[in-house]
Amino acid sequence: MSCGAGEAASGSGATCQACSAGTFSIANSATCTGCGAGSYSGAGASVCITCPAGQYSGGGTSSCTTCPVGTFSTLTGGQSSSSCQSCPSGQVSGSGATSCSSCSAGYFLAAGATACMRCTAGQYSGLSAATCTNCDAGYSSSEGSSGCYICSAGTFANSGDSACSPCPGGQYMNLQGASSCLSCAPGQYAPEGSTSCSNCNP
Repeated sequence: MSCGAGEAASGSGATCQACSAGTFSIANSATCTGCGAGSYSGAGASVCITCPAGQYSGGGTSSCTTCPVGTFSTLTGGQSSSSCQSCPSGQVSGSGATSCSSCSAGYFLAAGATACMRCTAGQYSGLSAATCTNCDAGYSSSEGSSGCYICSAGTFANSGDSACSPCPGGQYMNLQGASSCLSCAPGQYAPEGSTSCSNCNP
């Protein structure tokens, strides 16, 4: 019996049956042949299809497996998970990726993480950062910042503080970028957030 491409004779040889997914045949084949590693097929296939970049197959499958999140592959016809490479530090990828992308400034990628995370207030980062850096004393930042802003006069901040704090009552600071405030002299006073002290009324 002559069977068409994508078919093979049944066990009894009385009829032709479509090749199952993961196999193929050319015309007049006696049996269906399993797709080789790096390829796949649907049912009734006359040829196997090469896995695209970002995917792989061990052979004999109806579809290719995508490279997992955090990996990538530029190779077509990947034959195993070893064709998927880990993204460099500070970069991420989705499932089935052919390349990795950098975390934006203000974000970071912790070891073992699969997604970029935003830096907390009081910290900052540049492009492709693996960690966030605390702002220097006298500076602070909002969440997801690529840099720090200087504390205004009348406020202060320690390294990593999530915001510049006003000087408490009885203290002042007349300079920007302060890490602490100065106490008023005896006989003087200052409300919270002051840049100078005032003399008490006699």
